[in-house]
Amino acid sequence: PKHLLATAMAVSPSAVADSSCAAFVSFDGGRTWARHNFDIAACADPWVALREDGTSLFAGLAMARDNEMQLARSVDGGRTWTPVPLDLGRAHDHETMIVDTTTGPHAGTIYLVSNGSWRGRSGRSSWSVFVTRSADGGKTFTPPVHVIPSNLNFNVLTPGVLSDGTVVVPYMDFQSNISDFRSRAGELERKRAWVVTS
Repeated sequence: PKHLLATAMAVSPSAVADSSCAAFVSFDGGRTWARHNFDIAACADPWVALREDGTSLFAGLAMARDNEMQLARSVDGGRTWTPVPLDLGRAHDHETMIVDTTTGPHAGTIYLVSNGSWRGRSGRSSWSVFVTRSADGGKTFTPPVHVIPSNLNFNVLTPGVLSDGTVVVPYMDFQSNISDFRSRAGELERKRAWVVTS
């Protein structure tokens, strides 16, 4: 109960491109902290997961590499970190993770979700709910599943695991599918929240 793991993005006042990500760990309930800086240029959207056995996983986006998802793993609760040699592709946004803490058949599984860019047969890009999971503490991950619920732009939110092991991934649509999603063009009158479950 005194083992805490956190992450943050440090943004330079002059340029977001200079941002970096770090993880912070405490073993005394937050009285003292150790910091680890990740070597990810223009890092964004950091997230961490901590399993009961102390295995930890960090995920961050390398904006300088077209939002490539980068992972790091710790086997000592966040004291030291090693890169995970895994290619989860580029064009991700707002990745998050959750650990199944139930006593069911998927106990300890780490679920990693994000907005993933998906190009269909027509060649047009659309957003997907990107989901992959690891049952071995982040050493390996399953091939990702891309759920394409609509042709709208949306944000995937933080997932949850119910007591029976059901994985719930919420998302919120907000705009027509336009390439410049940072503009207000095509914005919906009202944002809508949805979930996909497994």
